[in-house]
Amino acid sequence: MNYKRFFNVIYDDKGRRHWRANDPEPEQKKKEEPEKKKLLNIDYTKALEARQEDNAISKSIGTVKFDKNNKDAEKLLGYYCKMCDFTGRDNLAWLDHLNSESHNRNLGNHMKVEKVTVDAVANHLSNLNHKKNKKPPPKT
Repeated sequence: MNYKRFFNVIYDDKGRRHWRANDPEPEQKKKEEPEKKKLLNIDYTKALEARQEDNAISKSIGTVKFDKNNKDAEKLLGYYCKMCDFTGRDNLAWLDHLNSESHNRNLGNHMKVEKVTVDAVANHLSNLNHKKNKKPPPKT
């Protein structure tokens, strides 16, 4: 039996679950639906790429973050993805979410990797070698 049909799970500021029989904020959910539709209206044309930016886990080591004004308590604990409305409680769940098909689909990527030729790989390796030696790469 699906309990979500009869009860709403509400989290307090400490992350504890409370079960409510009625939906106290139906208007708020109606406002969030068009925003999600805007985010999810994406053309899936980009191939899967390696991440260029840091995943913010190494940046957040040893830091403490408080947000008293946030009314959504489930978003307070752990790592939160605004695009997918996902909260990861630890860094492994966060990395699994970043690599998941649903997150990449929300970003507009499909899960197929672009095929690369041997010449492109050789060119990329020579650019990396020149970057390592701090010499400008030869122009081809």
